[in-house]
Amino acid sequence: MEIKNPELKEIIAGENIDQLGDFLDNLKVNDINSDLISEICSIMQLENKGFRNLITQFFISNRFETLPACIVNYISSKDITLRNLSGEILLQYDKLSIDALTDFIRKSDNDFDIKFAADILAMIIDEKSENALFELLSRTKNDNIIISCIEGFGNNKTVKAFENLKNLYHHKEIFKPYVIEALGKFGTREAFEFITECYNDMDMLVKYNVLESLGNIGNEDSFFFLIGELQNADESFVQPILESIYKLQLKYGFDLPYDEKIKRALLILLNQREVEHIKIAIKFLSPYNDPELIYEMLRHYGIDEEVDMIIYNKILQHVSEMIEIMPKIILSNPQNLAHLMSLLNQLLENNPESLTGINKFFMHKLIDAISRCLSHTEEMVRLYSVELLFKLDIETALIMLDEEFLNANFWIKLRLIEILETINHKSAIDFLVKMSEDENEMIRQRAIEVLNIKNFSFN
Repeated sequence: MEIKNPELKEIIAGENIDQLGDFLDNLKVNDINSDLISEICSIMQLENKGFRNLITQFFISNRFETLPACIVNYISSKDITLRNLSGEILLQYDKLSIDALTDFIRKSDNDFDIKFAADILAMIIDEKSENALFELLSRTKNDNIIISCIEGFGNNKTVKAFENLKNLYHHKEIFKPYVIEALGKFGTREAFEFITECYNDMDMLVKYNVLESLGNIGNEDSFFFLIGELQNADESFVQPILESIYKLQLKYGFDLPYDEKIKRALLILLNQREVEHIKIAIKFLSPYNDPELIYEMLRHYGIDEEVDMIIYNKILQHVSEMIEIMPKIILSNPQNLAHLMSLLNQLLENNPESLTGINKFFMHKLIDAISRCLSHTEEMVRLYSVELLFKLDIETALIMLDEEFLNANFWIKLRLIEILETINHKSAIDFLVKMSEDENEMIRQRAIEVLNIKNFSFN
C-alpha cells in the first residue's frame, strides 16, 4: 500500500482520526481523481476501526465510478470485517458495482469468494446482473453459488430463467425451497401452475415454501387455492396460509370468507407466540362479532400498541358485549388482567351511557367479578377494581371497602380519596374521616383537604 498524498501520509503516520475526518470533509468531490480514490480505499486495509468507519461513510455518502474496481478485491481478504465493509459499499453502489463484481467472479478460482460476490450481484436489480448470473450458472458446479444465482433470478424476476429454475428444482433437493421462493416472485401464470404442482411434494418444508410463495404471486387463483387449503389445513400450515392470504388481501382487497373452519384457523393463528402473527389474526377477526372471537381477542390486549388500537376500536362498537364477556375473563385471571381492567375503565369513562342497557343479571356478575379483584396480588388490578366498582355501583363499592382494604397500598388509598371527593354520600364521609387518621401523613392531609372542601367539620 503506497500513499503518495502528503496529507494522507501524515494522517496515517499519526493515526489521527479527527484529521482524517477533516481531510475527507474538505475534499471537493469533483476534484477527486481515481488515484486519490485508490489511496483512500487502500487505507481501509489498516486495522484501525476509526479510519474504516470514516472512509466507509465517505464512500457510501458519495458515488465514485472507479471505487468498485478498487474495493472489490477486498472480498478475498482474510479480514472478515474488511470483507464485510467492502460488500456493504458494493451493495450501496448498486449498478455501478456490476462490472467490478462480474470481472472479479470471472477471475477468481475461490468458490467462497465467488459466492460472496454472487450474493451481492443477486441483490442488484439490472439486466447486466441477470446476464452475469446466467454466465456464472453455466460454469459453476458449486451448490451454494447456484443458490445465489437462483436468488438473483428471483429478485430480478428473470422470467427467461424459468426453464433453468424448473430443471434445478428436479435436480437436487437442496434447490427446491430456493426455486419455489424465486418463482413466487415472478408472479406469472406459469410460475403459479408449477408451484401448485410442487405442493404435492411429500417434503413438508417444500409445502411450507409453496404456501409462502403463493402470497407473493398475488393473483385470484392463488387466493382461492389458499382458501381451499385453509379449510382442512394442519395446524402447522395455518400460519403460512393466513400470512399469504393477508398479503393478497392487502394487495388486491380480497375478502376472507367466514365459516367455522376459517374461524378455527384464525383462532389457531391468534394463539401463536409471535406478535406479527397475532396482528394478522386480529385484523382478520375485527369484522366479526362472534362472542368467542371477541373473548379470544381480549386475551391479547396489552401486548402491542397496534393490536390494542384494533381491539379498542372493535370493542368501542360492542361495549355491551364486552361487559357480558368480562366476568368470565376476569375470573379466569389472565396474565393481561390489569390491561383488561384498564380497557374497561377507559370505555366506561368515555361511554358511561353504555351501562344503561346492560341486563341486571350481567351487571351483578360483573360487579361480583371485579369485587373479587380487591384482594388480587397485582397492585394495578386492585387499583382498577376500586375505580370500576365506583363507576358501576357506588353503594356496592362503599360496602366492599372494609377495614382490611383501608390498610392497602399508599397509591390505592390516595386514588380512593380522589374518587371519594366526587361522591356525595354519608359512607364516603365516613371513609374520609378514617383516612384522616391514617398513619401516613400525606394520606391524612389529603383526606382532611377533601373533608374541608366538602365543608365537613369534625374534632
